Amino acid sequence: MGRVRGFYLDIQEWALEDASWAQWAAPSPVRPRDQAGQAKVKRATTARIHQRIRERLPKLPELVETAERHKAEQRQLLAVAAAVDVGELFTFDGVTYRRTQTAASLRHPGRYLIHKALIDDTATGERIDVVKAEDDAFWSWAVIETLRHTGVRLEELVEITHLALVSYRLADTGELVPMLQVVPSKTDEERVLLISPELASVLASMITRLRAQNGGTIPLVARYDAHERVDSPLLPHLFQRKAGWRAYAMGAGAVQRLLSNTLQRAGLRDNAGELLRFTPHDFRRMFATDAVAGGLPAHIAAKLLGHRSLATTQAYLAIFDEELIRAYRAFQLGTCSRPYGSPCIHEHACIRCPMLRIDPRQRQRLAEIAHNLAERIAEAKLNGWHGEVAGLQVSLRAAQAKLASLAKQQPPVDSRDSTDLGLPVFRQITTA
Repeated sequence: MGRVRGFYLDIQEWALEDASWAQWAAPSPVRPRDQAGQAKVKRATTARIHQRIRERLPKLPELVETAERHKAEQRQLLAVAAAVDVGELFTFDGVTYRRTQTAASLRHPGRYLIHKALIDDTATGERIDVVKAEDDAFWSWAVIETLRHTGVRLEELVEITHLALVSYRLADTGELVPMLQVVPSKTDEERVLLISPELASVLASMITRLRAQNGGTIPLVARYDAHERVDSPLLPHLFQRKAGWRAYAMGAGAVQRLLSNTLQRAGLRDNAGELLRFTPHDFRRMFATDAVAGGLPAHIAAKLLGHRSLATTQAYLAIFDEELIRAYRAFQLGTCSRPYGSPCIHEHACIRCPMLRIDPRQRQRLAEIAHNLAERIAEAKLNGWHGEVAGLQVSLRAAQAKLASLAKQQPPVDSRDSTDLGLPVFRQITTA
């Protein structure tokens, strides 16, 4: 009904600009009150979206772990299969395989072996191209990690290029801060995101892989824009793969297929037992919800997401009323996840903060804190201090999570394993 009403209003406006439309101008049969229920429909839609994010956000760590584990397994399988001669049997993870090859590779020795390493499962007869399987596993992991650390739209994801990696030198400290330029998409507004250590590790892995596959450079490829129906200029897209000898930029369909394969492998289910389906836009909403719930102001989150209106960002946030929750917990449950009536002195509050990024040089101190917390929990259980146990366990879980995050950020032992991202620098420009 809104489209019909809008069409009639358009005709009336066209009639003011062009008299030939005057004979078609008429009052709209759809009255304003006929659309009075739209606000209720929008509220119901927003509530469904919020419930969707609340179901998926707790499952995100499991999805990330599945992607990381599958990537490591496929890399190991490829290494084992590549070391076996054609026709030989080998065992990996309890499954017996036979290295094989296609008829085409027999007719043209050496031509196809670069891009294919075929194995047959001796039990099921399934043929697997482990080169492609390993490539799929890597890019599935890269897609999930980039989406959850940036909150970019799907179109913005596939448009990320090597040229988008820039750095800015802080005027007061002189520190170089890596940043990611997001090209204009939905709102035609460019924005810049700060690259976190986790995202820097993902980008470094992508750049290293592309350079290794293409003689030390990132190929220039064109990306087809399905909305504009045009090919982009040749650019060093980071989300690109090879079909045979030709490199191509990924599209929206390829990204969704990689994500769906990982979801099927993870087997995540909701409270009703139904399989969960993630879309790239779900990661955008989860990024916003997690950031604001962790203490980031909503107006800053709007800048990071590229929203013109703060109301748009607030519709993304699948969080409950913080003031209501705080007041209720202070009255009945106590704060810091401790039972009501137990001591609450906010010990290790900074460790629990999701916005805190631990300095790698403080890892030993954090490990000592975690060890001390474990000893205090044992003492509290021995003495029956159940309130203390609940609070200390929250701090211990937070400390262990940050230790695990630090383990992923550890610099390589050999400096040769480091990756030069090739970040251009924004210089301060002074005018006379």
